[in-house]
Amino acid sequence: MLLFMKKTSILTNICIPARILGLALTVCTLFTVTSCTNDDNGLIPIGNGEGNYGQFQTEEKYNNETQGMFILCEGNYGKNNSTLDYLNFTTGLYYPNVFESGFMKDSKKMGDTGNDIKYYKGKLWIVINASNKVIVVNPVNGKIEKEINNIINGRHLVYYNGFVYVSAYYNAKFNKVISKGTVYKINADDYTITGQVEVGYQPENMDIVKDRLYVANSGGYNGGNDIGYDHTISVIDINTFKVIKTIDVKSVNLNELKADKNGNLWVTSQGKYDPTTYSMVGANITEISTEGEILNHFDVSAANLVINDNNLYYTVSSSKQPVQMNVIDTNTGKIIEKNLLKNNSPSQLPITTCAAAINPSNKNIYLADAKDYISAGEIFVYDKNGKYLSTIKNNLIGITPAHICFIP
Repeated sequence: MLLFMKKTSILTNICIPARILGLALTVCTLFTVTSCTNDDNGLIPIGNGEGNYGQFQTEEKYNNETQGMFILCEGNYGKNNSTLDYLNFTTGLYYPNVFESGFMKDSKKMGDTGNDIKYYKGKLWIVINASNKVIVVNPVNGKIEKEINNIINGRHLVYYNGFVYVSAYYNAKFNKVISKGTVYKINADDYTITGQVEVGYQPENMDIVKDRLYVANSGGYNGGNDIGYDHTISVIDINTFKVIKTIDVKSVNLNELKADKNGNLWVTSQGKYDPTTYSMVGANITEISTEGEILNHFDVSAANLVINDNNLYYTVSSSKQPVQMNVIDTNTGKIIEKNLLKNNSPSQLPITTCAAAINPSNKNIYLADAKDYISAGEIFVYDKNGKYLSTIKNNLIGITPAHICFIP
């Protein structure tokens, strides 16, 4: 349950609203306080003092089951300026930087390079990559429940059956990042690290199918050395927390990984660096069974995977073409929509797509735009058929809004 404060000079009869407003590849929540009132349009996150925290109106106002979404903005590496934004679907209000200016009473900064965010068992879990920690936040009182430190170069989160799993580039065994990476197992109730296991080089995204944790290994740091890029998926038995198998994907520099409803895996390859063209070449997306059989392969530079029902959505970006969004039927493995956004003008398309998400209630599509990676990002909104609806933009939006999760 979340508390909210209405912006008013009379702070009496504090009450708790019946519905939870939340935090944001995936789900989250927030602390604030509210005065009892019949007007639900003036709620703002409140923090260390009074004032206007920069909320602004958007067209994203709906009466549906999904209450809102949180947007984790990575910020600039080394600048300690990751931020957390919140979009309230009930009011259509967008609240920038709720963690620092509203969510936390002490206005504590989140850290350097927010890399993933999930909501599980009533808590918000945030990976702060360059600050080498995972933050666990209690949404009832807005306090940091736990800072789990020494998760060096943490990357991504998944959760399952009372535990949260975090991939990290760092391996304590060798005390260096260029070693093979690690997956940590964290008890979601007491926040203790109950296990860790060595996987491949520079592990990235993960997913779980039938008590098996699948980890995409990139080897991105090794492209220019004798080790070379990784091309494997590590398979971990959830119960024993040991690697029981390694799947060779036949593609290098793996990044995103999603399991579909059939239990098959979709994994992207970022390709390898070509020093003659100063670019990445050979990117692709592969469908693979959990036994390691390659089922489908598409030579396309795919990113921002989203599985919705039996469809896989992904974006395709090129320096020469506007962003595209393609759709694959995961039952047949066939592309059923090539360029869902084709009927929109260039001004209605993002420049640098860094996140994609689909509203579980109305199926609206959100594409976050990092633009130049140093200024405020934007979020483009489309209906389920790819028709442009609006752009959420304001100079208070965070830098590189790369991770989105919804609150039911």
